[in-house]
Amino acid sequence: MAEREAEREEALLTRVRAMEQAVGEIGTTLDETSTCRELSAFASRYLHAATTATS
Repeated sequence: MAEREAEREEALLTRVRAMEQAVGEIGTTLDETSTCRELSAFASRYLHAATTATS
């Protein structure tokens, strides 16, 4: 039970860190194209890291 709780806490912390990083990296300009590029780049990095960490 404690192990499961620790896993859930770690998953939550990982999500919070990603959210904090996203806030700093996405939408840094008022330009729609730049924001889309930033979002795509962030999502690619985050998803790639998530898939390589679980495989």
